[in-house]
Amino acid sequence: MRPIVPLTLLLALPAHAKRPDAPTAAKVPSIEEVVAAEGFTPTPSQSEIYKPGAVLVPNGRGGHDVVVSSCIDAEPDIAIMSQSSIATTLAGGVSARLGVARGAVSAGVEKRLSFVDPEQRTIALGDLVPNDDCLAKVDRAGKLQDLSQAIVMHDVLVAIIKNTVCTKADASGGVVALGAAEASAYSECVQESDGQVPLGYKAVPLDKVLAVSGSSAASASGVAAIEIGPVTERGEAEVEVGGDVDFAELARRAAQAKAVREAKEAELAAEAERIAAEQQAAIKALAAERARLEEQERVAAAALEAAQRERIAKARETLLTKAAADLAQVRPLLHSELSDETKPVLQAYVDKWGDAKVRVDDLVEEVKIPGVVVVLHHLNRDELSTADEFAAMFELRLAEEELCDQEARRAGATLRMADREALDAALQSKYASSWQRLQETVNQDCVWPAVPGHAVR
Repeated sequence: MRPIVPLTLLLALPAHAKRPDAPTAAKVPSIEEVVAAEGFTPTPSQSEIYKPGAVLVPNGRGGHDVVVSSCIDAEPDIAIMSQSSIATTLAGGVSARLGVARGAVSAGVEKRLSFVDPEQRTIALGDLVPNDDCLAKVDRAGKLQDLSQAIVMHDVLVAIIKNTVCTKADASGGVVALGAAEASAYSECVQESDGQVPLGYKAVPLDKVLAVSGSSAASASGVAAIEIGPVTERGEAEVEVGGDVDFAELARRAAQAKAVREAKEAELAAEAERIAAEQQAAIKALAAERARLEEQERVAAAALEAAQRERIAKARETLLTKAAADLAQVRPLLHSELSDETKPVLQAYVDKWGDAKVRVDDLVEEVKIPGVVVVLHHLNRDELSTADEFAAMFELRLAEEELCDQEARRAGATLRMADREALDAALQSKYASSWQRLQETVNQDCVWPAVPGHAVR
C-alpha cells in the first residue's frame, strides 16, 4: 500500500494557497552585451594593445598578439560619449567575466564594474594607409607567422573603471557583496584604473588594407597576388576597393560628435561664467554685510560709551553732593584757628574724600572734590611758602567757585557774575594778606588764567 501522508498534507492546504515566488535579483547587462549593442567587438582583455592603428593577429587563446603596434601615421579623432546612452549604462554598472585564482571556486560569484568618461577613438577608414615602417614589419612578420587573420584596428571604445564589486546570490535569491576575506580569493574583485581602458573595437582585415595601398606585403600576409597580363581586347574594367564605405554616414557622425563637443564646451563655459558671477556677488554681499556689522558695532559702542559717560556724570554729581554735604558740616571749623581739636576732624574729611573715584562697568574716573582743596588749604596754610601760597590761593579760589557752581546747579540756577564777585570779596576778607598779593600778581597779567570748565574772569 502506498504512503498517503504527502497527499494528506497537500489536501490540508487551502485551495487558493500557493508557494510564494522566490525573489529574483535584477539582471545586470554584461559588458559584452553593452559594447556589442553599440556595434563594437568586445575586447578579450582590457590591454592597451587595442588601440587605433595597431595590427593584431588572433593568438588561439581567445586573445590577440601584436604584429605592429602603430601602423598608421594619422592621429585618431576623439569623440566624447558622456551624453550617450552607453555612458549611462556603463556608469550604472555591468557584469564581467571573473578571473579565478588558483584553487578558488567561482560558482555563483559575479564581478560588477562601473565606468565613467567613455570615449570613441577613431581613425577614419580613408586614413588607413600603412606607413613604410609598418609595411616592412608586416613583411617580416608574415615570414614568421600566418597573418591571413590579422586585423587593423581603426575604432576603439575606451572608458575609466570607477569601481569593481564582486557579488553572489544569497539564500533568498537576492544579491550581496562579497566580504573582504572572501573577495581576497579573486584577483579581480578590487579593480580601478587611472587611465582609460579599451572595452570594444572595430577593425578591418589587414589584407584589405594592404591591397588598397598596393603593397607587396600583401603576398607575405597570405593573400595571393593577382597577375594581370597585357590587355589584348577592349572591354570593361572592374576596380576592386576595400569594402563598402558610407562616407556620408561617417561625415554625419563626425559632425554630430563635433556638435556634441562644442555644445558641451559652451555649456561648461556658461557654467564657469555663472559660477564666477555668483562668486563676485557673494564677495560684494559679504563686504556689504561686514560693513553693516562694523557700523552696527560702532554705533553700539558709541551708544554704550555715551550711556557709561552719562552714568559716570550722574555718579560724579552724586559723589560731589555727598562731599559737599560733609563739607557743610565741617565748614564752621574753617572760620576758626586750627587747633588740636579741629585738626583731626578736618583731616578725616581729607582722608575720606581725598582719593574719590567713580566706577561704571569697566570705566573708572577720579573725582577731584573741591572741598578737599579748601580743607587742605586750612590745614597747611601756616606751612606754605610765598610761591606756594600764590598757587594755593588760586587753587582755593577755583575750588570755592566750583562749590558755588555745585550749589547753583542743585538749586537749578547758574553762578552769576555778582556771585563770583561776592565770592572774591569773601575770600579777600578771609585771607586778606594772601589775597592782596595774589590779586596784584594777577593784575599785572590783566587776565585770569583760563582753566577748562571754569568761567574766565
